Amino acid sequence: EGTLNPDHIKFFLGYSGWSPGQLEEEMDEKSWLLSKAKGHYVFDIGRSELWKTVLNDLGGDYKMITNYPEDPRLN
Repeated sequence: EGTLNPDHIKFFLGYSGWSPGQLEEEMDEKSWLLSKAKGHYVFDIGRSELWKTVLNDLGGDYKMITNYPEDPRLN
């Protein structure tokens, strides 16, 4: 009916796999950065700004990271 705006659609596609216990081990090692899921992350933030927005929302040392260059060799 033309009622759906294509700008309001996002597709996320990918695959991640772990061996038994691997994810738990990585979590214990703090290899992952966790954040509460927020609807505006998915629906309102462009993909080029998502990582920076989440880090800013986490604050503290994470907020500092947002000022690092995309290519760490330029730091």
